Amino acid sequence: MIIPISSIPEAGLSIELTIPVHQLHIKEIGGNHNLHCKLHLTHQGEDILLRGEIALQATICCVRCLEQIPLHVSVPQFVHLVDKTTSDSVNLIPLLREEIFLVLPLYAKCQLDNKGNCPYTGTNWQQLSETAPRAPLHDPWSELDKLKKATN
Repeated sequence: MIIPISSIPEAGLSIELTIPVHQLHIKEIGGNHNLHCKLHLTHQGEDILLRGEIALQATICCVRCLEQIPLHVSVPQFVHLVDKTTSDSVNLIPLLREEIFLVLPLYAKCQLDNKGNCPYTGTNWQQLSETAPRAPLHDPWSELDKLKKATN
């Protein structure tokens, strides 16, 4: 979505947008969902100030069960300053894409029930098999401390 700077009146321009997720080109987000935006663009000296809110409901891959799980993210106070001297228009897609990247969870996980079962696959994640790798029971740095003491 490109907005010519000349179309922004001195009082500002308020817009509401619905952008399909696939236009953001974020491979982590799936589904046929939309990004909803309410933005206000104003002149700020020689620059353009964007303010508003953005919200996204989509799906993302769970790092635990690898199923697509619901994703709800919002930015209630989106703010971005666009340098007017670099272009005669404002392309909103890269700005919104960047903001969504910042609020995406690093490791999206499904919410297990009180028995430790995945709501999508039914797998119980609290009962590990005997052959499953386990976390070390001691501090891994203690081995380095032993080496340091041995060399002294």
